[in-house]
Amino acid sequence: GPYTIKSWTYDDLRFSSASATTYNAISGTTTINDTLTVDANNTFAIGANTVNVANDVSNSGTITISTGTLDIADAITVGTLTASGAAAINVGGNWSGVTTFTPSTSTVTFDGSAAAQTITTNAQAFNNLTLNNTGTAANDDIIISGTLDVNGTLTITDGELKLSTNN
Repeated sequence: GPYTIKSWTYDDLRFSSASATTYNAISGTTTINDTLTVDANNTFAIGANTVNVANDVSNSGTITISTGTLDIADAITVGTLTASGAAAINVGGNWSGVTTFTPSTSTVTFDGSAAAQTITTNAQAFNNLTLNNTGTAANDDIIISGTLDVNGTLTITDGELKLSTNN
């Protein structure tokens, strides 16, 4: 059955069961001071809760979120990310490796402040997409790699959208 993850502060958090296992976040805020890793066969179900990650998210399994917040200070490498509602997903680094992204009515915000960010779309669509990179003029680029598909609202608050040769 599913396991429950306490809303504590962790240095690193890794889900690595060899068999199909689901880990549910409980109400409150879960803080991870370094890296969140979800290995294959594992699911981290954030639900309507808040998860703050101070470094990277590496996922070869599945992360699900409904109306909660996933705030990643650095990069996200994701196998499967499923939003089933109006989730808020904030990314301070690059977005890559997303093989399956179900956006539902979510909003993904790229809110880097120190360096350019690359969004590798892998033909996955976004619902609402907000670009808000507050880095200096030389470090606020948001580079699109692949076809950018936004089904809801595209908002550019700060930063420079670089489409290069992409559509």
